Amino acid sequence: SARSSQPKDASTSQCEEPKDSFGARAAIDAGVAALMNRRIPTTAPEVSQERKEEIQALARPGDVLMSADMAYPGWGRMEHWTLGSRYTHAALMGHDGAVYEAVGEGVTKTTLEQFLSGRKKIAVARTGMSEDGVRTAAQYAESQVGKPYDTAFDYSEEAGFYWSELVAKSLQAGQCP
Repeated sequence: SARSSQPKDASTSQCEEPKDSFGARAAIDAGVAALMNRRIPTTAPEVSQERKEEIQALARPGDVLMSADMAYPGWGRMEHWTLGSRYTHAALMGHDGAVYEAVGEGVTKTTLEQFLSGRKKIAVARTGMSEDGVRTAAQYAESQVGKPYDTAFDYSEEAGFYWSELVAKSLQAGQCP
């Protein structure tokens, strides 16, 4: 029999991923998230009052706040192995003084004081955006509040966000206000 030179119709593929929540991709995503979210007891100290005051004085609208929760070593190892980073989370300091971040509960708006609580290390990165850019970036982040956390890490859609995706897309929006 002669082979057809026509491309195979993707809708008739025998290997198509199931569309329900029992698909292999959903199971893998859930398994990886569960493994990485294992909380391990730690002796790392809480962020000191002095460090909180230092960051509060330093942080400006449009800054990226990077952190690593010392109680989740799985995320730290993954970040270091894959990206060479010592931080596992990023959030955006909004024009309104709020902190926008994508966490397990989804995209949230919180205070800087709340963001600084816990057993974590924190760094501040200045983006250098204009005031209009910062305002646009914060408006973008704020418009995403309430959307779910994206455990599939799918950058191509905006139905949900993972931590760095929210920051990257917010900053991108601020580049062209």
